[in-house]
Amino acid sequence: MAEAIAERVRRYILDGSDEDLRRLLGVAEATREMARSAFGRVGMQEGWHVIDCGCGPIGGLAVMAEMVGPAGRVVGVDFSERAVQRARSVVAALQLGNVELFAGDIHELNATAVGSPFDLAYTRLFLMHQPDPVRTLS
Repeated sequence: MAEAIAERVRRYILDGSDEDLRRLLGVAEATREMARSAFGRVGMQEGWHVIDCGCGPIGGLAVMAEMVGPAGRVVGVDFSERAVQRARSVVAALQLGNVELFAGDIHELNATAVGSPFDLAYTRLFLMHQPDPVRTLS
């Protein structure tokens, strides 16, 4: 059983199909107001610099961009180049000028290049796919 779950997780991490990207867009849409409420509870405000780890094709980027405003900055990072390409299309279509996207492993990104430190790091459906979630959180 554990092996079967591990195999599904491995495939999920590597899956960048159109169907999977559409599914992730649907999840982002379904959780948009929940994310907005959570960001409000933690005090996210205009001018903050925030990061969405494992942003997929949109994740929380649109809500975050709206809440931090033009003076703020949103960074999206995803392991999947296809997901980041799709996110770039969505970000352009929504005219989110305060969003930057990076493809790569969150553990290997240059902190200076992505503009850390951040006021908030956000993940959704991400930590469960990390081999060492404690390392990821640190």
